[in-house]
Amino acid sequence: MKYIFTTLTSFLFLTSINAQQKAEPKFRVQVETGVSHANMHIDLNIPNLEPIPGKRIIKFTPGIWGDLRLGNKTNFEFGFHHYQSGTRYFERKFYKEEFILKYVRLHTNFKYKLIKGKSRSNLFVTAGPYLAYLGSGTFTYNGAPVIAHKGQYKSYKRFDYGLAYSIGYMTPVGLYARVSYAHGIPNVYKPVDETDLLVLRNINNWMFNIGYQF
Repeated sequence: MKYIFTTLTSFLFLTSINAQQKAEPKFRVQVETGVSHANMHIDLNIPNLEPIPGKRIIKFTPGIWGDLRLGNKTNFEFGFHHYQSGTRYFERKFYKEEFILKYVRLHTNFKYKLIKGKSRSNLFVTAGPYLAYLGSGTFTYNGAPVIAHKGQYKSYKRFDYGLAYSIGYMTPVGLYARVSYAHGIPNVYKPVDETDLLVLRNINNWMFNIGYQF
């Protein structure tokens, strides 16, 4: 799967270079907010045992971006997102357990404007790599922190990386909306030793954001 994403990113980058038209460079700042829809599946390193499914979580995702115009249809974006991933286990009528990992993610994207309208209005797509830093994590039972698992997030690697893609629309006045998908590449779990049966897959998520470009 990651080879497909790499190919798509490379194609978008090459397309943006080939489509360059002369335009004065211009830098703008964007702020946005939205929600992420994420999940982590837990695998146990035991033959013939199915993964333990967790319920997807929906969390608040703010971000700030810098946008540099490279050409008439191409831009370069870089920015930070506060992003939360995790899973919800064993949800029942009267109780639920939830484990959340809290990241700060640095994105670098190439943006291509598929359709340009009046003023700043355009339909755009983006693609590029990201690097994420795990700052903290929480384990809650019915919404209350579980003290025994306070440092559990330290069992996960501090850095994650992957590729992200989005499609969105910018209005003439600078308001915009976008839908994004981020595909994490590495396994983010850090086994305690060779007897550790827990194996965590890579992190993937969908995001919907609305924002304003100054």
